[in-house]
Amino acid sequence: MSDGRLHEWLRTVDRTSTWTAAVCSGTFVLAAAGILNGRRATTHWAALEHLTGFGVTPSKQRVVIDGHYATAAGVSAGIDMALSLSA
Repeated sequence: MSDGRLHEWLRTVDRTSTWTAAVCSGTFVLAAAGILNGRRATTHWAALEHLTGFGVTPSKQRVVIDGHYATAAGVSAGIDMALSLSA
């Protein structure tokens, strides 16, 4: 995932967002933008270990909240994440 306009936009909006969130492989978009560097995150189990290549500490949890970043392991875990954030 080469750096591009989407990654620039994510870095810009991340500075003022209440939450920056991703579900399943969407975590890789945030990771490629560099905003998850040094943080814990999750994604689909089959790709979890690839997060280390982006400087992210992979977690096997269904939902990971680290700072104002929230990631979910898959579609149904995304529902769990949404409920956690709305709580």
